Amino acid sequence: MLGQRTITITRQKKKPNDPSANRYIVSFTCEKPFIRNDVEFAVLKVHGQSFMLHQIRKMVGCLLAVVRGQAPIETLTNSFTMEKVVIPRAPGLGLILDYVHYTRYNHRYGTDGMHETLTWEEVEDKVNEFKEKYIYPTIINTEIKEESMIYWLQNKLSRHSYDLEEENESDDEGADEDEADEEEDNEKNESSSNQDSKLQNLSS
Repeated sequence: MLGQRTITITRQKKKPNDPSANRYIVSFTCEKPFIRNDVEFAVLKVHGQSFMLHQIRKMVGCLLAVVRGQAPIETLTNSFTMEKVVIPRAPGLGLILDYVHYTRYNHRYGTDGMHETLTWEEVEDKVNEFKEKYIYPTIINTEIKEESMIYWLQNKLSRHSYDLEEENESDDEGADEDEADEEEDNEKNESSSNQDSKLQNLSS
C-alpha cells in the first residue's frame, strides 16, 4: 500500500487515469495490540500526503478482509490497477487526524532565516495528554458499548461482494450517509441564503 497509488471512489466518479485520483502513502504501520475491558484494540497509523473520501476506511477494510481470509490477496493487488473493485469500508469510529506535516514548507522556507518552521514540538506533550485523557477513552468506551467493529466484521464484511453488479449493504449505508450530508449542506446553504436575503432587505 506504500508509494503512489490510484484511489478511485465510485460515488465521486473518479476515473483510474484521473491524475487527481493519485495519492502518495509514506507509511502504514500497526502498533502492538492492547487490551481494554477484555477487548483487544490495535492502532493503525497511516502517513500520507493527502487522502480521498473514505480512503483510509477502505484501506483498512480491504486489509482486514484479506487477513481474515474473506478475500484473496488478488483483491488487494487488483485494487491498485485500472480494474474497478468494490472495497469494503470499515467503520469510521476511531479514525482521527493525528498529525499535520509541513515537510515541504519547512524544507523550503524553514531555513531561509525569515520564516519559522511549522512543527508541534512545543505543544506535543499537551496534545498527547489531551488524546490520552479525552479522545482515546471516548473511542474505546464507544466501541465497547456499541460494538460497531464487531458488528461490521460479523454481519457485513463476511457478506460483502466485490462485484460491481451486486449491491452491498455497507455501500447503501454509505449512500445514505452521503445523501444525509448533502441534505445538511443544502439546508445550511438555504439557511445562509435566507440570512443573506434578510441582510439585504435590512440594508435596503
